[in-house]
Amino acid sequence: MPRIVIAEYNEPQRLSLVIQLTGLSPGKNYEVHDAEDGEGAFELIQRLESLDLLITDIEMPRLDGYGLIKRLGGAGYTNPVLVLATYFDRAKVDYNGTIEFISKMDTSGY
Repeated sequence: MPRIVIAEYNEPQRLSLVIQLTGLSPGKNYEVHDAEDGEGAFELIQRLESLDLLITDIEMPRLDGYGLIKRLGGAGYTNPVLVLATYFDRAKVDYNGTIEFISKMDTSGY
């Protein structure tokens, strides 16, 4: 069963992702775990011992998305990473796995 970890500080967005992923494609099962920041996500990934996909925001307390990706790369992870954020600078991370970026709308001004 594919294992997905979501690192997202915004609780409604994090829970929305969990609901969407656990309700996808009848007959397909995804093991979805979530954390509110990069530090929690890194600790979770270490406990799980395997990971198929990380979905992460960039702006988070304790350890931001850049730090999380760097730390995972330093620990030897090469699994795909999907960055879901308002902005992402690929040059800020040294990671040997695939990184994709999807821009999310900045709602801070609303």
